[in-house]
Amino acid sequence: MHRHIVLSICCLSFATAFAAAQEKLPAGAALRIGVHRLRVSGAIADFVFTPDQRTLVVAYDESDPKKFNVVLFDVATGLERKRLNVRGVRHLAMAVRLPMLALDTKDGVEVWDLAAEKRLRQWKYPERADKASALTISPDGTQVIAAVSTLLRWNVE
Repeated sequence: MHRHIVLSICCLSFATAFAAAQEKLPAGAALRIGVHRLRVSGAIADFVFTPDQRTLVVAYDESDPKKFNVVLFDVATGLERKRLNVRGVRHLAMAVRLPMLALDTKDGVEVWDLAAEKRLRQWKYPERADKASALTISPDGTQVIAAVSTLLRWNVE
């Protein structure tokens, strides 16, 4: 029994050290104790998987409006891979066939190509429409629809 406990602790320590080694330490830090996986600093607003299911995209309520609030997590490790350069995101929608992500922000709608990790298009909401209650993107990533007081549709191409 004692051997099983020691072996379990060793395996857990190795897995934690391996995951921590993949993450960069903050400037001035000498050691990381424990690993934060699939963690964000606020309440989760929305989340979606990429079509290949290797990445989990999470939008959360960030208390600091200057910070980005969309995080890409590696599903295999649970570690943060990247933050998208976007703020105030409330809804996410992922195309089924392509890694194309639609985002509802406080300013309008954006479409990102996650394979290239870059913004493709951005549209402002029309007057009197400042917040969507729902968002979707077509399976092929060519159209985006947001539900405000009416349905708004944009062509991505």
